Amino acid sequence: MPHRRFIPTLLFALAASASLTGCSFYSSADPNRGTLALVSADLPSDTWPVRTTGELLLDLDATTPDSVSFTIPYRSGSEPHADESGDDSGSGRCRLRAPIIAHGVHGRGLVREFGQVVTEDGSTLTSDSLIVPTELLGGLQFVSLPRSAGLSTDNLRRLRDEQPDRYRRFLHRRLGLRQGPGDTWTLAARGTRMRLYHPTDAFSGKVSRGLVIHLSSLAGLEFELPIVKELNRRGWAVLIINASTARRDEPSVYVNPDTDLSQPSARLASMIDNRVAEIAYAAEAGVEFIAEHYPLVQTGNLAVIGYSAGALTAPAVAELLSERVSALVLVGGGANLLDISQRSSLTNGGIELAWKNDFKVPSVVQQLNDAYLSKTKLDPYVLAPRLCNKPVLMLHGAFDDIVPSDTGELLRQRLCSCECYTFTLGHRGIFFFLPGQAGRIANWLDLQTGVSRAGTIRP
Repeated sequence: MPHRRFIPTLLFALAASASLTGCSFYSSADPNRGTLALVSADLPSDTWPVRTTGELLLDLDATTPDSVSFTIPYRSGSEPHADESGDDSGSGRCRLRAPIIAHGVHGRGLVREFGQVVTEDGSTLTSDSLIVPTELLGGLQFVSLPRSAGLSTDNLRRLRDEQPDRYRRFLHRRLGLRQGPGDTWTLAARGTRMRLYHPTDAFSGKVSRGLVIHLSSLAGLEFELPIVKELNRRGWAVLIINASTARRDEPSVYVNPDTDLSQPSARLASMIDNRVAEIAYAAEAGVEFIAEHYPLVQTGNLAVIGYSAGALTAPAVAELLSERVSALVLVGGGANLLDISQRSSLTNGGIELAWKNDFKVPSVVQQLNDAYLSKTKLDPYVLAPRLCNKPVLMLHGAFDDIVPSDTGELLRQRLCSCECYTFTLGHRGIFFFLPGQAGRIANWLDLQTGVSRAGTIRP
């Protein structure tokens, strides 16, 4: 009979429709938040990777130029634009220039604020053609100076006193500046890019409700900007931080299954912790810079929203900023960054393992993961239990293969208690439907941070 064939077809269509629209399952927060994990009041003193600070950064700041130029690649198939070789076949590299309107030492590095970015040949910038969205051009840049065996303070002081020109060139190179002919300066390294979005509509020109630290994903801002704009409309200032460290290549780590895994696991923990810390340091410096230069932005009321790669660094940001952070939202996050890097269908984040004879045994992989987790200090696996006194909202994909779904579930378990929406989607599906979650995220953030829709702080 026709109707018998129609019923299963209808059920299949309904199931497919639910999946495509992001059907979700809600898990409430545990009322015993904060009682399920015992954590020390303070982390060990060697938790945070060391950066060179003090007079060395002040020296660099004193020589910061008035403007810099840099090159941004165009996507293949975009509007024609001549690159440095004269090729205008539809892709290439665009030369840009930006004034530096403010700069200074903040936190553990140097923050520069760029003014309006323009092309050196006067052509128009478009988000559709540039690899780096125009939303991240201009704005702020954070750079720090990691300390290594050859970079002791005494050695650098000696270099400064005995070879001042070489000293200046060394610092500029390490912090991303290169001087060219005619006193032109090139931004040789991007550092960590940030951009501040101010409140809009009824809140434009007024003191903000607070500051949201927005840690972006690798995919750009197309699906995240609707949330930023919704928060701006409600009176929040938003500091977008490019939280990607996946573009940085590390030396490969050799793993011999026949020997003790403590050495490679320690090296992996150090590499990953250093990269996570750099994003946290950028957030710390960005908040400090904004407090000094933007008095209408209230930096005493902070919230953190991390998206994908940004969600992997968000616990470290919250840990560093401590009691100033009142709530976190984690979209497509997970725990155990080593495991995520090796199983992600998108990228290994530059973390390359060189296995002896190119052969790895699942049991040894598990041993390496366990050894890594015992040594890392800034992985979400370690820091999540320390967030149990803060409200956390997770948006999690049940079929995520970019940040594998089981690592997201592990994060949720380590958080002790958090509210979680689990979507019957993969990673890309979560972000495709993310603009539709703007109201939900903003409402939750308003509630948890004590901010009413009228723009006042609730007692």
